[in-house]
Amino acid sequence: MFTSDTLDSLIALVIVILLLSLIVQSAQGIVKKLLQIKSKQIEDSLIDLFENVLDSKDRLPNKGFLFLAASPTLRALFRSKYTPQKHPDPKVLELYRDVTTSLKSMGRITQFGGQAFESISKADLLKVIAKTGVEKLAPGFAGNLTAAVQQIIDLEAIVHSIATASLSGPAIAKLAAFQTALGPLVKDARAFMLGARLDPKDLVGDVKSLREIKLDDAVVALADLQNQIKVDRAAAPAGSAEAAALDAVRASLDNVAASVDKSRQLFDASLAVLRARLKRVETWFDTVMQGFSERYSRSMKTCTIWISVLVVVILNADIFPVWQAAFQNKASRDAILAYRQEALHIYGNQLLPNASDAAIKKGQDEITGIAKSYTGLGFGWQSFVDAADEIEKPPAPREASIGTIVSIYRAHMDWLRKSIVGWIAMVVSLSFGAPFWHDMLESLFGLKTALRAKGQIKDVEEESGAGNPQNT
Repeated sequence: MFTSDTLDSLIALVIVILLLSLIVQSAQGIVKKLLQIKSKQIEDSLIDLFENVLDSKDRLPNKGFLFLAASPTLRALFRSKYTPQKHPDPKVLELYRDVTTSLKSMGRITQFGGQAFESISKADLLKVIAKTGVEKLAPGFAGNLTAAVQQIIDLEAIVHSIATASLSGPAIAKLAAFQTALGPLVKDARAFMLGARLDPKDLVGDVKSLREIKLDDAVVALADLQNQIKVDRAAAPAGSAEAAALDAVRASLDNVAASVDKSRQLFDASLAVLRARLKRVETWFDTVMQGFSERYSRSMKTCTIWISVLVVVILNADIFPVWQAAFQNKASRDAILAYRQEALHIYGNQLLPNASDAAIKKGQDEITGIAKSYTGLGFGWQSFVDAADEIEKPPAPREASIGTIVSIYRAHMDWLRKSIVGWIAMVVSLSFGAPFWHDMLESLFGLKTALRAKGQIKDVEEESGAGNPQNT
């Protein structure tokens, strides 16, 4: 069962580890902002996405730099050796440059004008890809679709040239139905045209509308009209003016049917590549971004371990002196417990959002302040000095013996081996992260409060005699 002293010792140990974890967390934030690790990994993910969309070959560096592909942090450090700007496929490179340039124009930039991407959604990426021009995504698309759209526009003139004087009432009604079905198609087609060509900007904003351009209703209405003309022609007297007029109408409708069929083929051929590429963007986005999330998480864990190693060595954060101070020295334990509120305050401030420049300066100040707090508790390289003082000092050189020198050397090596074990244990502890130790600290204090309340209730019961059996 936990006693109050045991809980205080555990709390003191956790406070020290939390202070060191806060140093690691602050240093990690500085490294992330200076190297722009997240932004650069998103850039690499965009390259991966475009490679899959455009059927490009994988962008692996030469064998001398394969290790860079496995480490996002190293890629950030050696960006000149592993950069999207050196992609060998011009199609992927052009699309990447257009998309990133568009994102920069939307405010995704650093204070020095460089690109910075903290996140990107599928919807936003589709809009940006569209805004950069569909020609990059589907080369030749605009030219091919221009012919298809022009076919639809030309249909309007052909239909209006049909003479209605010789048409019967049912035929006129069905002609009107065909014109009604054709009208929205012509209107949409004109909306996409800029002079004699398609306007890429309109295409970009209306790709969804392009998907909705359907000729089915017009084809059905045209078939009904042709059947009615066929019935009327069969009923017309042979060689009459009415028969001749209906033959002319039927010939015009055959031209309309041919144009509609050609428009359908051109539309299908033109939109097939674009639709496939857009579908690929939607399909591959989740897969690529899942990979980004996993790579980023792994890189941050690796970064945390390396920073923890540096912090532990620089501050000589040996876990054994910390354990002794928490469990065997009441004065040291009380001094550590006094830092609880300061540690919680620093932890809370680190969770607040900050501008990048202010965050770096704030992180530097936090590292300095926490390090001073840690060494002020009697830890750090002072423990090395204390350990050295405990080792028997060598006598004067003329009086020194080989045995004495060997004994001193062994004592120092024992201290070093023990310290290395303590460093490794501390690095492992710090790898759990500041949030873990913050939650642990709160849990221990909650347990202490609960035990204290339980003890007070027990004391009240004993003082009042409640729960004590009475002999009768």
